[in-house]
Amino acid sequence: MLTGGIVGFGKVAEHTHAPAWRAAAAAGRARIAAVAGPFPERRAAAAAALPGARVFASAAEMYAAPGERLDFVDLCTPPAAHPDGVTEALARGLHVVCEKPLAIDREGFGRIERAARETGRVVYSVHNWKFAPLWRVVRAWLRGEGEGGGIGPTLSFTWSALRIANDRGAVAGAQDWRLRPEVAGGGVYVDHGWHAFYLCQAAMQGTHPTQVSARLWTVTPGLPLEDTAAATLSYPSGEAHLFLSWSAGVRRNHGVITGANGTILIEDDRAVLLARGREPRVHAEAEALSAHSHHPDWFGPVIEDFVRETSDPAQRGQSLAEAAVCLGVMLAGRESSQRGGAPVTVR
Repeated sequence: MLTGGIVGFGKVAEHTHAPAWRAAAAAGRARIAAVAGPFPERRAAAAAALPGARVFASAAEMYAAPGERLDFVDLCTPPAAHPDGVTEALARGLHVVCEKPLAIDREGFGRIERAARETGRVVYSVHNWKFAPLWRVVRAWLRGEGEGGGIGPTLSFTWSALRIANDRGAVAGAQDWRLRPEVAGGGVYVDHGWHAFYLCQAAMQGTHPTQVSARLWTVTPGLPLEDTAAATLSYPSGEAHLFLSWSAGVRRNHGVITGANGTILIEDDRAVLLARGREPRVHAEAEALSAHSHHPDWFGPVIEDFVRETSDPAQRGQSLAEAAVCLGVMLAGRESSQRGGAPVTVR
């Protein structure tokens, strides 16, 4: 069983990571033995959420403490801190699970890539939306699993993520790091966008985008970063169209995947497979994708996938490669918006 520590214990660590790590420990897969964070009230929350874990005021203090050896670290810090946190853990011989976005610029991502290559350790970016129960069904349909096969090669994908202003902390309190561009790296295009970028990879069946055309807007007066974004990603086989907003009048996720032989509709709490020559197939979930912001049940499969990557040489590096595509789309989209929506090559 792998033993790890968590660095940073905000709400996502408390309500998503900690419950999933407890379940993983009960299953004998991985356990959290230590937590580090600078705020006393969050350290108290960590002690309550993870009984038996030692709690420290900093990652350096946690790493220096005598006692059992750690195998990995789970970074739940703000985005701008990720490259330093990841590379420090790698230098200590640890595998890394890191919240998205893995990095907010090429310099930081490059340091992570080099350190991962030099140490041979796993860097696993938390791409939990693809493990949502509804998306797991959609991915199975795309693979052609089940009676009658799938929808053939994907030609187009549309995806919208809509949130109400001041809902879910999307436009959060004045002290929230999400409202500080230098820490968050951007607004909705980085936050919900990063999820959309790897969902595009799933929907487009593993092909990589070549260009991005995007426009980013700030609708909410006084907000220091974008709260609305529209982007078109060009692929060799078709296009993906994204619309993301923190200032919508509704909380909702919606998607359409069109293939050569059919269509998959994704409507928050259900998915419908409409394949040529077959009866429609409907899969419904009790909980909508947009129901809330914390998904410990989605993080359980993240842990399983991370553990597999640490133990299976054939899978090593897959998560880091997926994150590299996400970063390329994010940076190309930001450049495109600065150029008035002109297409920018994904690098």
